[in-house]
Amino acid sequence: MIDIDKYKGHTEAPWLELEVDKVVAYQFDENDNPKMICNVFRDGDGGSAYEGGWGDNEVEANQKLIADAPLFLAEVKRLREGIKQLIVRVEGMLTGYRKPIVKALKEMIE
Repeated sequence: MIDIDKYKGHTEAPWLELEVDKVVAYQFDENDNPKMICNVFRDGDGGSAYEGGWGDNEVEANQKLIADAPLFLAEVKRLREGIKQLIVRVEGMLTGYRKPIVKALKEMIE
């Protein structure tokens, strides 16, 4: 299970993406001005770098969130597979609640 407490203070959604030579995540402030959340780019040695945020705690939380993106993707895949298996089990039930339960589960994985 992913410890989500370490992401407290991250920039809230929505994040918008802009691609040029790098990926920039940004969002609009209350005056519709774009504010950069992060700038992820490759350095000359083939590595990657991060910059962005508005305060040390926010930057650190955003860095952790970005670094753990593969974990979140794996968790989404795991949960979707579990829901699919649950759908199969529920479809075999003999109850009047079967159809609404299956419908709700299918909506969760779409």
